[in-house]
Amino acid sequence: MENYEENRDSTACGNSLNGVFSSQSSCRGKYSAPLDDPVTDMISLVSESNINTTIQTLQDFDTRYIFSENCSLSAEYLYEKFSEYNLWTEYDYFEYENHILKNVVGTLNGTSDNIYIVSAHYDSINLKDEIKSTDDVNASAPGADDDASGVASVLECARIMSKYRFNATIRFVAFSAEEQGLIGSKHYAEKMKGSDEKIIADIQLDMIGYGNDSIDIIANPESEWIAETMENVSVNYGIGLNVNKVVNSSIRYSDHASFWDNGYCGVCLIENAAPSDYNPYFHSKNDTIEKLNFTLIRKTTQMCITTLSVLANLSLPDLTVSDIKFSDEKVEEGEMIGIMVTIYNTGKIDAKGEAKFYCDNIIIGSKDVYVEVNDSSNVSISWKAVSGKHIISVMIEDCTPIESNTSNNMVSKMIAVSKVAPEPVSSFDFLFIVLIGAIVSGIMMKIR
Repeated sequence: MENYEENRDSTACGNSLNGVFSSQSSCRGKYSAPLDDPVTDMISLVSESNINTTIQTLQDFDTRYIFSENCSLSAEYLYEKFSEYNLWTEYDYFEYENHILKNVVGTLNGTSDNIYIVSAHYDSINLKDEIKSTDDVNASAPGADDDASGVASVLECARIMSKYRFNATIRFVAFSAEEQGLIGSKHYAEKMKGSDEKIIADIQLDMIGYGNDSIDIIANPESEWIAETMENVSVNYGIGLNVNKVVNSSIRYSDHASFWDNGYCGVCLIENAAPSDYNPYFHSKNDTIEKLNFTLIRKTTQMCITTLSVLANLSLPDLTVSDIKFSDEKVEEGEMIGIMVTIYNTGKIDAKGEAKFYCDNIIIGSKDVYVEVNDSSNVSISWKAVSGKHIISVMIEDCTPIESNTSNNMVSKMIAVSKVAPEPVSSFDFLFIVLIGAIVSGIMMKIR
């Protein structure tokens, strides 16, 4: 978090997006979670252990001051994580005081032009101890709360949401040089405005891990709808997070203000908006992980995932497996028969998966499948029949993106395979057997 400054000039968001607000009107009221909502499954995946690991990793750099080597190394760590989640990952370079710095951006592409951003800043600073970052670039500035807590939340959002697809594009952004006056986000927001990017909202996470069970959401009047949506989803999805909406255009101490200044909407989530209630350890060597409330970070992350899923319009496939067909219903053991199914996609987005074929719960074959929306794909394998009655099953597994409904992913059908009947003995064979029998009997009598 940048040092607090009051009464700075601001450009209210919305000046260039008046046409967008009308499309968000449905999000301004309460949103009720429908039964079997996949978002419920998403937020159940949020892991305090993962969040802890990320914060510890960032703290272990000891400092992420922008002119230190460790700041660059921490950016590489974030780049690798976004790439691990199969996001389109890139560095966004900018210059500050003759240094080349970089934001880290992971993009989950949607099907529309709308863009939602969830962001935090990964740089840290020591401004309180005897040896400050401005005195020594390697001075200890672990920045666990400010702002490894926010970065960990962004990474956890990325890890989970990357498994799904949305109508809108979602960008996961780690800004640099926030502590020097929002330099990284200013560069990024100005670049987005210059290229006419249709950014609907930025959700900035800055210091979300110190204190009790409440989070403040800072908004200007034009961005209040985002805060209201977050309040409502927190209640309706049973997240259990106390949310305090703070509508105040003069609170500009984090990267959300860069989006305000460029005509975009944005909010900042922080444990305490009032300076008197700030984490007393921030901007010092004592901003460390053991002081954090991981339940608060987890619930805040869950609220962000839910909000983004509602606003960005979660789009899911729904693969359905048809009845099994056999190339021959009357089968004898040893015969090769075809087992066929048709897989339909009745969801909202294309999907791929693996069709696995089982005989009595033992796998007998598999095929990769790709099914476009409102289309189907025929899949078949050959099987050497084994005598007896068997249950043949076909199941769709490892669907990407994750499906909206998995109850229709398997079908089963019984097949009866008869034994091969022995061939009848011919007259010649019968006479030959009798003759041999007589010869053997004669020999046995002579021996006696």
